[in-house]
This record gives sequence, C-alpha cells and structure tokens, in this order.
Amino acid sequence: MVLVALALGLGVSAEARDGALTLQQTRLDLTVGRFEGEYGLEETTRYDVVAAGLRWYFPRFELQVSVPFVSLEGPGDIRLIGGQPVPGFGGFQPGAPFRPPGLPGLPGGAPEPPPPEEIVETRRESGLGDISLQGEVYLLEGSEIAPWVIGLVRIKTPTGDEDRGLGTGKTDLELGVSLIQSFGRTSLFADAGYTWIGKDDEAALRDVVRLGVGVSLALDAGSRHAISMYFENRVNAVRGREDQRTLAGSVSTRFGDEQRLRLTATGFAGLSDSTEDWGATLRLGYLF
Repeated sequence: MVLVALALGLGVSAEARDGALTLQQTRLDLTVGRFEGEYGLEETTRYDVVAAGLRWYFPRFELQVSVPFVSLEGPGDIRLIGGQPVPGFGGFQPGAPFRPPGLPGLPGGAPEPPPPEEIVETRRESGLGDISLQGEVYLLEGSEIAPWVIGLVRIKTPTGDEDRGLGTGKTDLELGVSLIQSFGRTSLFADAGYTWIGKDDEAALRDVVRLGVGVSLALDAGSRHAISMYFENRVNAVRGREDQRTLAGSVSTRFGDEQRLRLTATGFAGLSDSTEDWGATLRLGYLF
C-alpha cells in the first residue's frame, strides 16, 4: 500500500541524506497499520495491514521490495487497488469472479442479477496483498542551493486474490520523480507519479496521477529525531469517483550508539469522502 509504504521522506531516504549510511547496506522494515472510513459509501470499511520490507542502498540508487499481508472488512463492493480500498465494484460473492453490474457478461446480453438472498453485502477477507518492487535513482545529489532529484520506478505485482477483493489481478507500473530541498534542519519535498493501472474488461479503471508536497524537521543536529507532514492528491482509479486526498504526519527516532534502529509512527487524516477517515501505522526499521 502506498500510504503504508510512505516514510514522509520520499525519494532518497533520511539515512542517505543525513550521511548515516555506508555503501551497500540493507534495511529491514516491519510495518503494522489500520485504516477506517466510509470511502464514499454509507458503511464503514476497516483495513489492516502487516508489511515486511527490504531496502538495499547503493552509491546512486536504492532497491526495495515490500510484502504485505492484509485484512479487509466492509461493504461487498470494496476492492484493494494499489493497496487503496476503492468502492464501486458491485456485489461480491466469495469464489465468484468479479463482474460490475451493467456490463455484458454473456453473448446474449447483460447477466441477470442474482437472487437477493445470494448477494453478499459485506465481506471479511484476509491474506497476501500485492507485492511491490521499487527502485529509486539519485538523478541529482542535493546541496545547500540545489535539491535532490530522484527518479522512481514501482511495479505492483498481482499477488493479491482478486476474487476476494485483495487486488485487481493485474500488474501496475508507476513512474515518478521527487524533489527534496534542505535548509539546515528543515527539508521541503514534492513528488509526482503516473501509474498505468492494469485493466480488464470487467472494471472501468483508469490510470492514476498523484501529486504530493511535504516538509520535515530534524529536531537535533544529528537528525536522530524528526517530524514530518505530507499532503497527497491521487486521482481515483474508478471513473466518476472523487480524487483521494490525504494529510499525513509522522514522528521518527533512531536508537542505539550507531543509530541502526529507527521507529516511525504515522497518522493519516482523509480530506475527501473517497479516503479513510483516519489511519495509523507503526514502522520499525533496522539497518544492517
């Protein structure tokens, strides 16, 4: 999930920017999170996630893999798209392929709706989510007068079960760019991305454009403790649905003499009806 993966230091990591890294190190991240909201419906959806991630650091780029295990409880027309709960997919029946109402199913015309007693109005599903692979390239290393410029490539693999609403069953590809400008202990950052959503004949999905801006503040000279704020606007993958706007804030700290252990707590507030009402994640990272 994009929001769960969000470290509020987009692009190049905080460790790389403040010089805490040596070359070719590895970081293991464990993240737990919960998100709740109506997502444009009348009923509440609860989304829980536990994710394990590995990030490898090299002189000019980083590689990352994230493996999420998710739990989804809410209305039957909610589905995870790129890790985001999105409504608008019609009734859900366990074990049956998804088909939105109104789309032709058989050569003779649109399928007849199932009897009312067969319609499942709520779902409770859990399992493996969509695994993501990500690479970040330092196109320009920042200075006091020049920003960091980072290119991003992210591939979402279709490992989440589409018949259970845990994914779309298709591969997504995102290209993005981030800018980070530091002014002493304060860093301003902005990022943009375009995601080609894997599509099929059963869902009226569209590609997604996201834009974000944020600020982070180191609370001490060694950047051991930091706070961040981040705002993102994301085009809804379902046509006709409102854009997804979210405000996030985080607090992070590093532990130990070598500061290899980092703990980050993040809170999320949805600013549109299509997003969560609230969310929270806790991430523990260890640098090898």
